[in-house]
Parts: sequence; C-alpha cells; structure tokens
Amino acid sequence: MNFAKSPIIGTVSSHHFFEGVPFVAGLSLQPVPSSQIATWNIRVGCEALTATEAADQLAGLVSEAVAELTAFGNGYRQRAADLKALVADAVKLAECPVDLANDRAVIEAYAQQAAALAAEQPPASTALKNADALSRWIDRCEGLDRIPILAALDAYEKALATIGKARAAVEKALADLQGALVRLDAPETLARLASMKLQRDLSRALPVIQEFIEAEAEAAAALARMQAAGLKLKALAQ
Repeated sequence: MNFAKSPIIGTVSSHHFFEGVPFVAGLSLQPVPSSQIATWNIRVGCEALTATEAADQLAGLVSEAVAELTAFGNGYRQRAADLKALVADAVKLAECPVDLANDRAVIEAYAQQAAALAAEQPPASTALKNADALSRWIDRCEGLDRIPILAALDAYEKALATIGKARAAVEKALADLQGALVRLDAPETLARLASMKLQRDLSRALPVIQEFIEAEAEAAAALARMQAAGLKLKALAQ
C-alpha cells in the first residue's frame, strides 16, 4: 500500500474523488494498492509515494499557501495601519471644517480607499485552494503522519486570522470615516462653520472700519482747521 501522486488526478474539482479515493492537488489522502497505482499510471500517469513522502508533500502544499498569505498579510497590515492617519485627518476636518465642499471630498476619498481595502481578498491562487481543500478534508487522511500537516494547517489558520484582524481594523476605520462624513453635515458643525466664517469676515472688516474711523477723524480735524482759517481770512478782510 502506497500513496498516489498524479499530475492529473485531484487537480480539478471533478477529480477530488477518483474511484473512491480522495485527492488534493494530485496527492491521495489514503493509501491504495500498488496494483491500483500501476493501473492509474497507465491511464493518467501516477507514481507511488511512501506515507512520509505524502505527508511532507501535503504539508508543503499548505506551507506554500502560508507563504502567500504572509506576503499578502504584511502588505495588507501596513495599508491598514496607514488608514489611522487618514482617520485622524478626517476627524479634524469634521470638527473644524474650513471649506465644506472640499473637506467633504477629501473625507469621501479617504472612505473610498478604506472601502476598497476592506473588500480586498488574498489572490485566489492554486496554493490557497489546495490548503483550503486539505483543511476541510484532513479527517479523510488515513495512514499518514498528520503532525506536519496539522502544524502547517495551524500556521495557515493563524495567517488567515492575522489578515482577518487587520480587516477588522480596516472596517473600523471605514466606519470612523463614514461617521466623520455624518458629523460634517451635522447642524452643530454647520453652525460652527457659520460662526467661524463670521469671525473671519469680522477680522477682515474691523481693520478697514478702524481705518475709516481714523480717516473720518482726520477729515473732521482738517475741516475744523479750514473753518478756522476761513474765519481768520474774514477778519483780515474787515
């Protein structure tokens, strides 16, 4: 009894079971008679593996998926962390808006970025499909040393959990950004914006008003001097 390895059997969905034997990625999960392997070899190409070889190769399939998930997860976590700065900026814009239309456009762009990241999934690679199939079919394995396979599957689940944790952070950031948009249009925000605009308008108007008052005072003083001079001229004429 040996395990079968084929480049064809178990490599497509219709071949996950071949003549009653479960396969994942061309590797049988159960031992079969050598005569059966010889028959399959004639029909579809097949070789015999020992239980140790089969277990190592199955564990290797999962390890390949773990490597892909780890690479994806590292980049995903970094982009998730980058959202923190966007959320902080959105909160500031919502609390103290300057240009309502522009600030809204900025926060909406942040929210779109977060939504796209929340929807992003690991690439649907063959390695991930094989690891998923093996994780669901581990109980079908017979005559194999499951320890290396289970260790690889544990790493696979942890990699998925790490990505899931990062995705939860992204979804929270998205909720915070959507909340900032709601606060931006809240009545109290609009009232605060109107008050700030009034203050800005007053800050620009007050110096002009002060300048006008001073000019008016100077004009009044000049007029008084002119009137005094006119009186003196009249006195001289008499």
